Amino acid sequence: MATKLPLPTRKNIKEYEPKLKEHLDKFGQAIGGTWTFDCDFAAVYEAVAEDDKPRIGEVVYNMYMGALTENVCRLAQDEMVKEAIEEAAPNKKIVFMLGPVADDAYEKTHDINFNDDNLNIVVPPQSFWINTHKVGEYIEKRL
Repeated sequence: MATKLPLPTRKNIKEYEPKLKEHLDKFGQAIGGTWTFDCDFAAVYEAVAEDDKPRIGEVVYNMYMGALTENVCRLAQDEMVKEAIEEAAPNKKIVFMLGPVADDAYEKTHDINFNDDNLNIVVPPQSFWINTHKVGEYIEKRL
């Protein structure tokens, strides 16, 4: 049975939806096209530390997506990087998920991959909300 998120957590997710839209719009302007976002918040809620549960909307929509957008916008000034991202993620979809990261991932706190033709942000549950500002900074080594 799916986890029903508590009201404070649902309100936090709702509160940060405008930030997600802002980041997706900016991301699309930098890379091209309209990008979408997916996150299984129930899975995130079940896996993260108790203190983080009420703020998962803020952390996912604003911290992770904000850093990804900022770093990709900077890197996409190079046309080759922009084209490589477009080719690696033809679905134009960003997916936030919890899971193991590659051995060479940034301090093993998060990673980017392009599995299933999406741009995936992968975070080990124990590293949720750690080094969020670095997400996407090393995306070139994944292209």
